[in-house]
Amino acid sequence: MLEFRLPFFIGTYFIFLILEQIFCDRRFPLSNWKRVFSNLSLVGIYNIFLMLLYPVGLIGIVKTAGSLQLGFFNTLELPNWVEMILILLLFDFLLFFQHVLFHRVHVFWQFHKVHHSDHFLDTSSAMRFHPIEMFISFLFKSFFVFIIGPSVEQFIVFEIILSSMAIFNHSNLKIPAGIDRILSLFFVTPSLHKVHHSVKSDMMNSNFGFNLIVWDRVFCTFTHSIFIKELGVEGLDSRKHGIRDLMKMPFR
Repeated sequence: MLEFRLPFFIGTYFIFLILEQIFCDRRFPLSNWKRVFSNLSLVGIYNIFLMLLYPVGLIGIVKTAGSLQLGFFNTLELPNWVEMILILLLFDFLLFFQHVLFHRVHVFWQFHKVHHSDHFLDTSSAMRFHPIEMFISFLFKSFFVFIIGPSVEQFIVFEIILSSMAIFNHSNLKIPAGIDRILSLFFVTPSLHKVHHSVKSDMMNSNFGFNLIVWDRVFCTFTHSIFIKELGVEGLDSRKHGIRDLMKMPFR
């Protein structure tokens, strides 16, 4: 399964890239390809950084936890399908909690605001994270792995779902209102996630979910889909941000 992860990610990205060109929700800005290049470059920089710093990556962490029998599910004997559902729910909740921390803790927000500084959402926005934020997230996930104890296959399934849903809910995809209303009962749709990217702080501090919207409903951080006129971070003009500007942004 490991060898299919990257092709699956690339395939999902290009599928939604094509769909959002055909069924676009908002007109693409004139400078779109420049910002797409900057967004995708951040992922490349992070992966080079991680390969140099920690070559085994998260899969190596999962294998280590399994070999040492660390983690809750490494001590249990449950049917595979039950384990899979519970592990997906647990990781989804923990990443929801992590996302809230990145908004509430100032030092984390300094890096996370790079993601929010995008004034337009499309598939490339799912990759617009500062490399240091991605590394902090890597440390969080590593900690979660040692607590939960997923198998390699279970973790890869979660990573595939996470990356696919991130591409989907950041995409500039127009979904018919009736279908969107049904999907948004359970999942984070593009219309719900646009609320989270609003320049208004009360809207920005809602709809923290990555995959499931249930955690926002439970913890009262849910906001219904509404038309959001302006995206980004107040005081930041993301249209002037090239890759060097994005890398420097947290330190200004």
